[in-house]
Amino acid sequence: MVTVKSLVQKMSIRLGGLIIIMSTLENITYFVSWSSIPLYGKTCTSHVFTPPLTPAVLSTKTTGKPNSLQITKIPHQKTTPRTKVLSLPESKELVVDSDSLPSNWTTAHTHMIEERMQKRKAHVKQVCHKYGLDRPSDLYQPNAWEFLISKKHNLVWCSVFKAASSTWFYNFNTLAGYTEYEQMHGSKMPMELARKIYNRPSVADLESTISSSPAPTTFMISRHPLTRLVSVYRDKFVGTVVYYRKLSKDIIRRYPHLQIQEIKKGQSSRRSRLIPSFPAFVQFILDEAAKGHRLDEHWSPMHSFCTPCLVDFNAFAKMETLEEDGNYIIFSTGIEDLIAPKKINLAHKNPTSSVAQSYLCQLDQTQFTGLNQLYKLDFEIFQYDVKDYENC
Repeated sequence: MVTVKSLVQKMSIRLGGLIIIMSTLENITYFVSWSSIPLYGKTCTSHVFTPPLTPAVLSTKTTGKPNSLQITKIPHQKTTPRTKVLSLPESKELVVDSDSLPSNWTTAHTHMIEERMQKRKAHVKQVCHKYGLDRPSDLYQPNAWEFLISKKHNLVWCSVFKAASSTWFYNFNTLAGYTEYEQMHGSKMPMELARKIYNRPSVADLESTISSSPAPTTFMISRHPLTRLVSVYRDKFVGTVVYYRKLSKDIIRRYPHLQIQEIKKGQSSRRSRLIPSFPAFVQFILDEAAKGHRLDEHWSPMHSFCTPCLVDFNAFAKMETLEEDGNYIIFSTGIEDLIAPKKINLAHKNPTSSVAQSYLCQLDQTQFTGLNQLYKLDFEIFQYDVKDYENC
């Protein structure tokens, strides 16, 4: 009989054809299997015994064969998830659907949506004033860096990532003269193409443009903060975004007790890769925020990314009402004959809106409360309700 405590100083132990990798005594992850996959930059034989685990006892026979290893697991004592149902990630691919503008759009439609926008703007101003965010401070300054300004079309947009950003980068790039082929089949990312035409403005540039006459349509698109977070996880970690592979491995190392998921590369493929669980991803964000670190643009709170309390937006669109809101922006700026709208999505077996609950219910109550605090102003400024995902 060998206890984990007597082996914990050794990061890996080989028993015949078997490799066991351990992290800390309190939070232990075991990788045991018979198929070779990359792990932490190395190739090893592995399978994941899903944690969380507390100190366990290893019992081995002298043969050292894989099937002779027995692991006795002691239940983890920390806060448990609000539900034990885990949703397995699925593969994805980019889907581009051609969209058509309504042929019967009238000034009546414009006035109706304009009234909606005015109500949203009034609400934003009210909340911003309530928290004293309507004036610049050491902690809250206008963030002009993320805006795109099309002076030719009198259009200003702040690109909230994972809130129809791919669709509107396509629109702005079309207005800049890029062809559909260049955008859909070229090697450059949409934002990279856009920034060749639309320079990142200074705060003075942005303020000068917005205060010009006639006033431009200045807009941003919001999305339910928790749905957006699930979409980020599915896109950047479950998906095939290479840029986030290193971060994925770092999160696995930091939170081995918060489960690891295995993603198969194709339905019949034996090849796979490991990604952090959604709770591990969330814990990483909460810890980074607690340390005061700058958050990635894809999960940074919308109120700090586009600073709507300090920028005079006249259109607050929402993902949840984007068909009407998007048409309003297009028709009110007169670009309906210049673009051929497309809906650009990262397709999954199920849309994010239908599976967000299953991901969020993997979180324990402490994590869920932490997200509510992190995105508190987003919920209030953009009128979203955390209760949408409270019940598991």
